[in-house]
Amino acid sequence: MSELTTKNVRALLDCYKAIYPRVENIKQAMVRGKMSAEDIEAAALKQTVDGLPHPTGAGDKTANIAIKMAEGEANAPHLQAEMERLLYVEKQIVTGLGGLPMGEREVLHLRFVQGLGWEDVAAKLGIEKNDRNAAYKAYNAREKAAIERLTPMLQGTVSVEDCEKVCGYLGART
Repeated sequence: MSELTTKNVRALLDCYKAIYPRVENIKQAMVRGKMSAEDIEAAALKQTVDGLPHPTGAGDKTANIAIKMAEGEANAPHLQAEMERLLYVEKQIVTGLGGLPMGEREVLHLRFVQGLGWEDVAAKLGIEKNDRNAAYKAYNAREKAAIERLTPMLQGTVSVEDCEKVCGYLGART
């Protein structure tokens, strides 16, 4: 197995902000019990209320996987495996984030779960923006330190292949 790098983890975190709301919706629907095609589709398409504009329809690959599973397409086992990989990787990320010190967890949560830009994260962390370049360097150092601490936590539980596959499902590069 190839060694997981901070670049892989950074790419995975970028993908995570795209899959997190969809995976959460699908997991909630699964908890409610047997999922009909309509349940899976509704969960996959459910929009998050975050004040940001979102396109309608099944515009992302995670939703498309869930919908295809619900429709019982011929390659359902392959789609099931993709969804299981998404759920597994999502669980590993959550576990890894939970093992970080609060400050590092907050940086990654604000950036990759809430999807805030670096300037907004820096403001929430109390980094002064008097000098934009210095503020970016301070923010970037915190993000880099958090990712460097997270990478060995994911080593052995998430593979480079997992990162590439999950990001590939979402059309992102690793």
